[in-house]
Amino acid sequence: MSMTNLEKYNNTFISALGVNIDELTDLKYGDSYNWKSFAHMLLITAIEESFDIEFEPEDITQLTSYKEGRKLLKKFNINID
Repeated sequence: MSMTNLEKYNNTFISALGVNIDELTDLKYGDSYNWKSFAHMLLITAIEESFDIEFEPEDITQLTSYKEGRKLLKKFNINID
């Protein structure tokens, strides 16, 4: 059984940032010790690999929170809802 897009997205955040699932909804770049500049690039790479996409530089700067990342994936026609 394959994972839903939401499960893939959540698992990507959990594995790249080392956070718990209950932390995801309110997670923002810089608010968490785990989500600083180096971890941000790891997260970007992990999301690109998980969804077989390639972010543009402006996309990378728009990924400022868990919620914004969900919106950003819609640009690539990936529905997380």
